[in-house]
This record gives sequence, C-alpha cells and structure tokens, in this order.
Amino acid sequence: MTAPATRASTTLAWLDGTLEGNGLASTSTAGAEAVAIDAAGEGGVFLAGRAASEIGINRLQVANSTGLPFADSGSVISALSFWADNLSVRAADGGPVTLSISFSFEGSYVGPCCDAANPSSTFGNAYFLAAPGRFLDIGQGEEDGPISFTTSLGSAVLRGQATAVPGGLLSVASLCDGDDGEDGCDPFSASATYTLDFTIGSDEDFWLAGYFFVGDLAQGESVDAFHSARLLGISIDPGAVLTSESGRIVRRADGSYGLPAAIPEPATWAMMILGFGLVGMRMRRTVFLSYQ
Repeated sequence: MTAPATRASTTLAWLDGTLEGNGLASTSTAGAEAVAIDAAGEGGVFLAGRAASEIGINRLQVANSTGLPFADSGSVISALSFWADNLSVRAADGGPVTLSISFSFEGSYVGPCCDAANPSSTFGNAYFLAAPGRFLDIGQGEEDGPISFTTSLGSAVLRGQATAVPGGLLSVASLCDGDDGEDGCDPFSASATYTLDFTIGSDEDFWLAGYFFVGDLAQGESVDAFHSARLLGISIDPGAVLTSESGRIVRRADGSYGLPAAIPEPATWAMMILGFGLVGMRMRRTVFLSYQ
C-alpha cells in the first residue's frame, strides 16, 4: 500500500499509454485539472486522451489511431477519472435517514468489437457508489505502480471492476448491465441515469464516489465521455440535513442536494473529437507526402 500523500486527495485523473514501445503517463490529483496525452508515431498511429475529475463530475476521452484498422499492437492507452466526497446526514429525531442519489452518464465506445477476428482487448466501466466510513486519500506511489486508496475502514488497490471496497458497499450502480466483473461493457453507447437508494443512521459517516475507467484501448478504438458522468442530485427524508466535507454538494431551493449551478464546459473538451480527427489527418498526410 502506498503511503498517503502529505495533503490528502479525493480526486484523481490518470492516463497511461504505450506508443510503439514508448511509455507515456500523466496523473493529477488537483481537482478539475485535466491531464493529457497527445503523441504520434509512424504510419498514422497516434494516441490522444484527456481526463479530468472534480467532486461530482468525471470526464474522460481517449482515442487510439482512429481510422486505421483494428490491432491489439504495441500501442495502447488506458484512462481513469475518480472522485470521492465524505458525507453525513442528521435526522431531527435521531432516527435513520433514507437517501436517493441520482447520476447521469453520457458516452460511447467506437471500435470493431467484437468477434473472433477482432477480439478487442479493451475493458471499462463507470461506477457510482456509496460506502460506510470516511474516504481519506487516493494516489499512485510510483509512475508505474498501482493506484491505491485509503478509508477509515481500510485500504485497497483500485483495480477497476475487481476492487474490494473496505467495509463493503451501501449501494452501487454500474454502466455495464450484467457486468461479469472482468470485461465490462464493450462496445457501449449510453445516455442514461442511475440511482443509489439506501438508509443510514443519523450522524453516521459515509462516502460517495464516481469513477470511470478504460483499459488497454487498442488501435482503431475510441471512447468519448467528455459530456461526463456526473452527480445529478440527492433526495433525503424531509427534515433531515446532509453535510458535504468538500462543500461542493449544496442544498437546493427545493430541499434536495446537488452540485452548484452548472458552469459551461471548457472549450477544450468540446474540441476533442475534432482534435482526434486532425491528428489522424495530419499523420495520413505526412505518410502520403513521404512517398512523393
């Protein structure tokens, strides 16, 4: 287990790629700060990606040599966006409180998946979860090391679909219906909402998290979720009060809780698809001119 950072983090954006045998990596634990990989090789091969995370929002967009034939070659890219917030609820009568927490996801996978001739190596999923205790820290001790996290109930390595959360779960929702715990959903195209429903004692701590990951995206594939996975809102029993440690989840006029008023998406995210296309076009033009 990696030792906790000096300043605890509750967000993580991570990209890791290999282009023609050269390793590329980028990690950020500064909320809302995007990490990026943009690299080009020979013959139209390229890796491009952006990932960002802030309390309540996951953003992720990656591509591997789109427009070229599918190949599980020496060039792959993986990505992760994670956030967590510590919450507690208090009922006026001191009794248990029932919560209903809703999330949205918009995104798509594009690739030649999946048959015997094109056995995609890609795996991925988006999860929304609530767990008992307090979330303390997340980080990566070494560039190529595992991403680990610590809660008041224990520590674990974040292994995507195989993660065992210390203390168990209060509730969880997954992008992949019938997830087998290994392959996730591939391909996918989703614009849907998900809900966590559970009851917890008054003044008991719990943490809420969202994470979206893609592993080993191969040549000819792309994942576009710049529209993001995000927290929509939290409804609780009348008279109960919810507290967010980050301060990002606030009470609304209707008595529910959620993120502050939406801020327009950064232009860089809206330009990502165009950017991927321009990289591919530039590479193809370079190859064409080299034969003149």
